Amino acid sequence: MDRQAGASGRLTRMSFFLRSPPFPQVAPSLAAVSMALDGPPPSDDVSDAVIDLLRAARVGGSFWGARPVGLSLLLRIGTPVAPEALAGLDPHEIGLLPGAGEAPRGRTLPPDCDPWATIAGVRAVHAAEQDEWALVAGLLSVPVIGPDGAPIDPARLRALLKARIAGALYRDPFSGLPIDAAGAIGQLADWRRHLDGNRGLAAASGMAFWKREAIRAFLWDGVRSPPFLSAARGLRIQMADLIGAGVGSGDFGTVLEELSPGVQRLSEETDNLLAEETRQ
Repeated sequence: MDRQAGASGRLTRMSFFLRSPPFPQVAPSLAAVSMALDGPPPSDDVSDAVIDLLRAARVGGSFWGARPVGLSLLLRIGTPVAPEALAGLDPHEIGLLPGAGEAPRGRTLPPDCDPWATIAGVRAVHAAEQDEWALVAGLLSVPVIGPDGAPIDPARLRALLKARIAGALYRDPFSGLPIDAAGAIGQLADWRRHLDGNRGLAAASGMAFWKREAIRAFLWDGVRSPPFLSAARGLRIQMADLIGAGVGSGDFGTVLEELSPGVQRLSEETDNLLAEETRQ
């Protein structure tokens, strides 16, 4: 990635709706797709086509983050909420977004959760209209309840999102050249597809020691990188995850026997290769 911004503006990451993931071993200034404006926003409005592209790509906010499940309602801490809005909900069904102030009993969520995946499963989001989680909820047709207890018009949220996107300059992180918002969305969408493809990896196996640092970064899924293990041990971890999710019989021996007969041989060859590299 180019170290130059390619246009005037201060590079940053966290202040923009369209922002790059915090890739391991990559400086935020290099990965950034957004830059601060030096002056007022351009007069050109963000089109509905760009917003539709954004909704289809499911990028914006911390889209690379954790995806908590089992939630029915999301609340930004400090946002007033009527007791009847919480009726019938257990505390673990109430997701508390980081903030300052009072909040009901609930499940405190990490700062960087994927708003798209998290919001899609809830019945309402309680937050101020400028909150980026409210903006995403508006695109997903999930009701947003403001601090006054009244629903926020989705058209209002859409207009605020357009203004938020228009309030930045965008750059190609590989060339440093200026791009438009649609180009930034396209780049973030590519990264989302890559990160989604890495989710669920239980382990990496057969990597030479000198390759592992780069492979660890390449296999990062937005939250973690898989550990480097032997093929057999990695397979057992994967099967434990599947069985924990209700997939499979729970009999590790039977499952392993049904899989490729080369798994154990691969494990032995990998261990021998790593031992040889260690001796060298």
